[in-house]
Amino acid sequence: MTLVTEYNKNYAHRRLEDGTALPTVEVLRSPIVAGGTFMNPHVTAQQTALSLLWGYQARFADDSPEMELMPDPAMDAAYKEIQDNVGPESDMLYQEIDQNLAVGAS
Repeated sequence: MTLVTEYNKNYAHRRLEDGTALPTVEVLRSPIVAGGTFMNPHVTAQQTALSLLWGYQARFADDSPEMELMPDPAMDAAYKEIQDNVGPESDMLYQEIDQNLAVGAS
């Protein structure tokens, strides 16, 4: 999100040597959170989706693109938690993610 926001702010609409304007990134699509081969067995897909959304939210600015969340049950549940004002400061799920990542890293 930070990279795209900075691009939109500082580079979009600049002209190339041939006069072509660089485009603005208007929509950023978030991937489906499936896990697959690289899935951490100590973290659920919903916890991963929630972490992604918190990261997007933390970096959102005026020049940020519109977010498009790909349809996925884990992403839908995480988005609902965000809508219900569950944040990393007060959420037990966040603490559980940290604990599970620490277990998985050891």
